[in-house]
Amino acid sequence: MLKGNYKAIGVAVLAAVILFALLSRCTGGGGGKESKFLNQIQGYWTIESLIQNDGSTSLFRPREISITKNAIQLGSKTTPCPMSEAEYKDGALYFTAQWYESFSFNGQEPGIQNFPLRLVYDKSSDLLTLEVEADAGAWTWGDYVFEYSAGWYPMSDYARMD
Repeated sequence: MLKGNYKAIGVAVLAAVILFALLSRCTGGGGGKESKFLNQIQGYWTIESLIQNDGSTSLFRPREISITKNAIQLGSKTTPCPMSEAEYKDGALYFTAQWYESFSFNGQEPGIQNFPLRLVYDKSSDLLTLEVEADAGAWTWGDYVFEYSAGWYPMSDYARMD
């Protein structure tokens, strides 16, 4: 019975593969917003400007960002974050990085700290913004106390390196 139906089986398998590929592209599997976003931001970025605000003023600012399909590297003082640990949502790439900070931040004592971060790309200016998430709190510098509310704080803008 199978001998006479090889062509029909082959055509059915081919049709299933084509249908799967089309549905996959339409629902974002491989051709969706995440892939387009990652393609736009892959490469090397160098710091363009510091953004001063109460939530991120004292933090280490990486001089450059390297983004590949496998990892995100923030400067030379951090460990690369595997892309498998990053998450794309709401037009930004969310991930966690670790680096040494001499100031306390977000309830963490000075030393190696974990920072929830996100990268936001502005297509019109071709700039990448690194933002840090902070709980409400305060940090001190000498006699000055800086208080900040919870939320996402931009740290630096980065321009593409050619």
